[in-house]
Amino acid sequence: GIAGTNDVTASFVPTTSGLYTIYEYLYLDKNGTRVQVANNVIYLSVKDGYQIFEAHATVDAPAHGRLPDFDAVTDTEHVKVVDVDWSKRADDGEYYLMDDNETFVAGEYYECIVVFEATDGYTFFDTPTGTVNSKDRILYNHDEQRAAFGVQFECPLGVVFTDDSAAVAGGKLEVDVERMAELDDELMQAYFDGAVTYKWFYDGRLKTTTKNNSYEIKNSMLGHYIAVKVVYGDKSIVSEEFEITKASTTGKLGDVDGDGDISIMDATAVQLHIASLDILTADELSRADTDGDGDVSIMDATAIQLFVARLITEF
Repeated sequence: GIAGTNDVTASFVPTTSGLYTIYEYLYLDKNGTRVQVANNVIYLSVKDGYQIFEAHATVDAPAHGRLPDFDAVTDTEHVKVVDVDWSKRADDGEYYLMDDNETFVAGEYYECIVVFEATDGYTFFDTPTGTVNSKDRILYNHDEQRAAFGVQFECPLGVVFTDDSAAVAGGKLEVDVERMAELDDELMQAYFDGAVTYKWFYDGRLKTTTKNNSYEIKNSMLGHYIAVKVVYGDKSIVSEEFEITKASTTGKLGDVDGDGDISIMDATAVQLHIASLDILTADELSRADTDGDGDVSIMDATAIQLFVARLITEF
């Protein structure tokens, strides 16, 4: 005889699809003896309640002169980005993979393919959807574990700086407007007409508007942010915002002129810079800032003089 029964409800969610045998047991008394009363073989899919219907990611969009962003970010739960590929459209209309060190060019077309992988026991729905940078996507291929989405971009004209530009204290930012004008006929005309203006922003606020395409960065601006808007006609192009950092020291600290010797001439060079009689370059400023406070002052000139007189042995 059966001493007593208890109704027991159990739940099970598979982590992989396949055939599962479901057993039902009738448990007897305190001896724990059990009798199998039924079994049923059924197909269970992880899609039942563990599906991913959409996935989203963001990458840095193409900008002239920049390298491709291969580090896509997703905030979609239960997926991760496992691969990012960039391709450039050729004259034959086909897209060809870009090298890691190949930069974007204004006016060209590019394609970014982001591959997502399901995690935590989830799988992709039969026809998942997705976006990259909130743009409509093309679903290239997918299975239960991975889905690849691609989007196409046209690279816009961006602000291009000269090769020696640097957002460092004591340096300068200089817009290479001639190179930019080669990619935009309207900008080219405005450049020849002298109708290009530059709006320089400091910590997000307009600091000055000039006709000069370069901006001297003072040492006191260290740690702040600078950007520029190039304006011509009814068009404008805004640069990214740069944090102003300390210039890395090139050469020996105190050797301002870089001749390999710390002498009274180096102290004189600092004094002339302070008096605005002979402005030091960014590299010279980095070697002149002996106390590392981000500002070249009379204290640095004095320190060099003390070093030359052998009253101190290091900065």
